[in-house]
Amino acid sequence: MPDAENPRLNLTGGATSQDEIVQTLWDEMVVDEVALSIAANGYFKEEPLFVIPRTPLEKDPGRQKCAVVEGNRRLAAVRLLREPGLRRAVKATDLPHISARACRALDRLPVSVPLTRENIRTSSA
Repeated sequence: MPDAENPRLNLTGGATSQDEIVQTLWDEMVVDEVALSIAANGYFKEEPLFVIPRTPLEKDPGRQKCAVVEGNRRLAAVRLLREPGLRRAVKATDLPHISARACRALDRLPVSVPLTRENIRTSSA
C-alpha cells in the first residue's frame, strides 16, 4: 500500500485513505508517465518496490500488509492500470487499457524488504 508517511507526498490536505494517496500521486507526481511506460513495456523487474511491514508477522503471515517507502508512483501506476474503478475516481481516464495477460503480469511486483525506513535511507545515501 502507498506510504502515507512519505514526506515527498506532502499530505497536508489530510489524504489518509489509499485511494486518496493515489489521487495525490496522480495530481502531483506525474504518475501518468510511469503508467504509460508500464502499459507499453511491462513492469521493469529490476526496480523493486522498497517496502516495510505495517502489520506484525504473527497476524497473518501469508498476507502481510506493507507500506511502499520507495516506489509509490510505480505502485499507483500499476493500481490505476489494473483497477478501472480507481481510474475513474482519480479521473485517469486517458490511460490505455491493458490486456488481461498484461494485467496478470502485474499480479505480483518485485519488492525489497529492508524492514525499517532507516535501512532504506542508509542504503541509498
